[in-house]
Amino acid sequence: MRIVGKRGYGLIAGIFVLALCCFAGGTASALSPQPAEPAEIVYSNGGRILSMKADGSARKVLTGGRNLRLYDSDRGQQDTEPRISPDGNSLLFHREGRGPDGNWSSKYMIASRDGTGVRVLRDYGGRYVYFTQPSWHPDGTEVIFSRTAERGRWTRSSVVAVGLDGGMRTLFKLKPSRAGERNVPKKFDNPTISPDGKTLLVGVSNIFDEYPRLELIDLATGQRRVLAKNAVEGSWSPDGAQVVMSVLDPVNPKLCGGEDCYPARTDIATIDADGNNRRMLYRSYGSESGPRFSADGGRIVFDSSRNFPAGEYSREIYSITPHGGCLTWLTNGTPESIDPYWGPEPSTTSDPVSCGAAGRTAVTELRVETPPRARPDSLIWLGGQSGSMLLSDSSSAPFGVDLEYDDCSSFYPKNCAGPFYFGAVSKCLLGQEMVSFFSERFGDLTVRDGTIFWRESYGKKFHIDFVMTGGSVAYVTSIGRKKAANVRQKLLNLRTIRGDRPVELAGDVKLPAKAIRLLLKVRRAFERTGSAPRAAAALGFKKKRVRSILQADRMISRLGGATAINCPAGRPGRGSDEGGSSDRSNVPRSARDEFGFRP
Repeated sequence: MRIVGKRGYGLIAGIFVLALCCFAGGTASALSPQPAEPAEIVYSNGGRILSMKADGSARKVLTGGRNLRLYDSDRGQQDTEPRISPDGNSLLFHREGRGPDGNWSSKYMIASRDGTGVRVLRDYGGRYVYFTQPSWHPDGTEVIFSRTAERGRWTRSSVVAVGLDGGMRTLFKLKPSRAGERNVPKKFDNPTISPDGKTLLVGVSNIFDEYPRLELIDLATGQRRVLAKNAVEGSWSPDGAQVVMSVLDPVNPKLCGGEDCYPARTDIATIDADGNNRRMLYRSYGSESGPRFSADGGRIVFDSSRNFPAGEYSREIYSITPHGGCLTWLTNGTPESIDPYWGPEPSTTSDPVSCGAAGRTAVTELRVETPPRARPDSLIWLGGQSGSMLLSDSSSAPFGVDLEYDDCSSFYPKNCAGPFYFGAVSKCLLGQEMVSFFSERFGDLTVRDGTIFWRESYGKKFHIDFVMTGGSVAYVTSIGRKKAANVRQKLLNLRTIRGDRPVELAGDVKLPAKAIRLLLKVRRAFERTGSAPRAAAALGFKKKRVRSILQADRMISRLGGATAINCPAGRPGRGSDEGGSSDRSNVPRSARDEFGFRP
């Protein structure tokens, strides 16, 4: 009896082939290696410790989430210098600043890797004794510090190991140096021990950071040898065969001003542990620092100001191969990101997936801290980003703000515009000084679409552009050949800091009542006496001041006259309608210069 026909054989064959394919596919899937997890990087950003993956993703705040400031320890605590322990369980970092109790302190802290369970390991230093620049011992039982002690005219520098229980032992000492005109004390910097625990890598320079070099010290014998000259800091490769280091720029090794010289730009280089094969790895117009090998040896991470060297707070984190290829941007934004440190797991991958800009958009977290009773009309800005430029520093007072746009959102330096400063000050604070805006000292007045602009130029490369809103005066200070039209376009995008609403620019002249009274007073005196000199004599003013006020009055009349705005009585003094003493704390620092305010 025929049980299976041709179609049956085809069905059986198909099932057999399908089963075979599934078996083979399942076996291949089971046998193929799983992709490695991305390595972790911890770093400092705005007084906080953050972590991210090797490709710049999964950004997370570990400590100091309420800080988010720049480097001003009087404005709150600052967490910096993160270091993950060799076993991957602990996080070491430096915390300084004023705590909730208002007292200032500087300490090295240890926490769990996720930032929880923070405790004190060691004070920064006592009276004339300082502990700085920590690194972990390879066995994870101690933290290595550079220790400096100042005793009278003598300076003593050493490398010490501090146990997790706070106990301390000395690894190596420098011969004490006597301070004086002919004796410049030496010091140790950035000590780190080789993976095998036998050799100490340490920077040696004088206390002015001149003539830096890297040395290797045999911990068993104390024998020293120079590894690299003109090198500032270094760290070991995972196998201990190489050192990656920051080296002084060979073209401009020093930056000198007056009688003082400081290390200038630094670049990234590698060198074998025996002192051979020194090789420049990366060089830019900016400055590179803090280079460190990943645990798998595949990448080197560092921070750099390469995309915007002119910026004071423009450093970001990059990684590169040990051969100098595939430069990758890992962070972008404000506050700046510095001092990166790899997680210790060699099974993870440091591969950033892509090179170059890697599609990194700017993260603008820096905000303007505004006083609780500040006048809303002076709390205006251009946002966290204006064109390619990012807000990098700020200060504020009840009657104005002072902002610095000194970082760039572009990976490519050629796309970065120049830095500029933005300020806004309440017309109520300026009071009678508002009259000066309509006199000859602020140059030509320009009206565009009913909005009043000024440009004050000092030479060809320094400009201050002003614009009026209903209750304040806003201005941009820029350096370079900036076209007035471009700056005006920037000022058209003013927004409120609170609420992020567009700011309406003034289509007419609005002045404090005190300024309007001054205009009327001088105008009537002129009409009564018939000349500026006689009006000045009658009012007890200088003739130059009367002429300036009369010119301002004519200009305001051509604009349709002025209307009064309400200002608080009594304070802050010159800007109030009732008078009083001048209060410097109400004035943003740039306005003190632009408008002549003094204590």
